Amino acid sequence: MKNLAKLKSYCGWVPAIAQSGTSLDQARLSPRGSRLLKPTIYLAVWKAIRLDCEWAKLYERLVPIKCYCDERRRAYVGRGRVIGRIAGQMLSVIYALLKSDQEIMAKLVPGTPLPPPVLYDPEIHHQHRTGQYRSPSLERLPKLTELPHH
Repeated sequence: MKNLAKLKSYCGWVPAIAQSGTSLDQARLSPRGSRLLKPTIYLAVWKAIRLDCEWAKLYERLVPIKCYCDERRRAYVGRGRVIGRIAGQMLSVIYALLKSDQEIMAKLVPGTPLPPPVLYDPEIHHQHRTGQYRSPSLERLPKLTELPHH
């Protein structure tokens, strides 16, 4: 896949927006994409928000913000939008992991043993969310030395 948008499109996790000339009428998932991947991603999101992990914390934080509360039923309405957003973020993580594995595989010399795959690390995910993460590739860059100007 060339970029994240193409992966989301292949999985069928892109919006199909119906609108008139002046208003947004409806936004839903596109009917295109893989028939097997779309429900699989949906089930993966539901499983993730049931576990005690960063995805569940994100879901609990976003539901009161993005959904409105129906007083009669005492429940939030519109949780599908939050699930859609989390699914999009999960696909972003999947894309990043696949891309880093692809870059590692491209550097291998034929005949050498394969390195273990890069796995999801909750600590790194938390560092990303708080803005404290520095990529290991950035740390390996050589320091630039300035030559004196005459």
